Amino acid sequence: MRFIHTRTRELRWFDEHECPRYAILSHTWGKSSEEVTLQEFEAILGQNPRTLIDPILSKPGYCKIQEFCDEANRMQFDWVWVDTCCIDKTSSAELSEAINCMYRLYEQSALCLVWLRDVNVSDINLTAPESEFRRSKWFTRGWTLQELIAPTKLLFYNKSWTCIGDRSTLAPFIEEICGVPAELFSSSKLSDYSIAQRMSWAAKRVTTRREDIAYCLLGLFEINMPLIYGEADAAFQRLQKKIIKKSNDQTIFAWGFCLPDEMVFSSGSLRLTSILADSPARFEGSGDIVPYRSNTLSFAHYSYQLTKEGIRINIKCKAGFESADLGSANESRFTLFLFCTRLNQDSSIGIRIQVTTEDKEPFTNFDKYSSFLFPQFDNSRQNHVMRRVFNAKHFLQSMSRVPPAKHQGAR
Repeated sequence: MRFIHTRTRELRWFDEHECPRYAILSHTWGKSSEEVTLQEFEAILGQNPRTLIDPILSKPGYCKIQEFCDEANRMQFDWVWVDTCCIDKTSSAELSEAINCMYRLYEQSALCLVWLRDVNVSDINLTAPESEFRRSKWFTRGWTLQELIAPTKLLFYNKSWTCIGDRSTLAPFIEEICGVPAELFSSSKLSDYSIAQRMSWAAKRVTTRREDIAYCLLGLFEINMPLIYGEADAAFQRLQKKIIKKSNDQTIFAWGFCLPDEMVFSSGSLRLTSILADSPARFEGSGDIVPYRSNTLSFAHYSYQLTKEGIRINIKCKAGFESADLGSANESRFTLFLFCTRLNQDSSIGIRIQVTTEDKEPFTNFDKYSSFLFPQFDNSRQNHVMRRVFNAKHFLQSMSRVPPAKHQGAR
């Protein structure tokens, strides 16, 4: 991994087991032409003519690196890391390795400095409804989610490079802005939160490239996978399948609450969908969904697995729908009850599905706990299922319960 010396601006490579104590920068990128690449930074350090390096020195991205190095040096740091110029983005192998270990890189830093280029020195009352801090672009970007969560210590700086607060002090306000629970920065850890909760933190965040909305979440789920730019939404499908291979948390299927109806069962247009979401945005409204904890049932009743044929789920189910507005029950309609609930509620999370293929065999052979096979992963026209998620208020009332874990409480 490359680091920049805060006084000499030297670039030096360190093996992972030899990394020095370092500070790390979190920021939002400007236009690509404004940022400084590794090759440009090396050109500045080399014996190159002024005609070559002057345009680089005038870039806003170079000024940003200079200011960061100076501030880190004042805080007794010899080495810093900046994503714009410490990764060789011309090497697909190096870029893939860097993205897969990005969460760990922020986690192992001694200090993360967040530079908010859109927060002016005049923005004094950070918690005001219309404050620039509240409306900063930094809270809306996909990559900055892990940069907010991973570091041990994090400081916020305004446009003028003046420190305006630390994460621990601002934690309740940060929770209000972007939904990440304040407890995560002090007394709890990532594993205390369900898949749906963690996905919900990214629901309103965006990335420039479609694939990056999946790649920026790798660290939050401790997933490693190769980068395939050009695969678009398939990247998020791959991420979910990787999660399924290592988790039995059925909240991964509990998405779609804050969206318009995703299908019409009676008359009207029909929309095919996958059992998997096509974006973290689908998890808006799922921030309080956690796995159900029971004294009488085990995850064996509600396990799922990824197979060559699709996703097979052992799940409580019943034929047909209860709601009259969805039409009468028939053999192609089922209600599935996920092994999860909302915090402090007695309701299960249910999914109403209608099988649209003539081959209904994977869905029709069931009893109290059925094994359902969802043959398709993506959102192509070949999907077999239409779905609508809902709160199944009475399903859990007959089961023995214990309260959800203390820290499973994102808003």
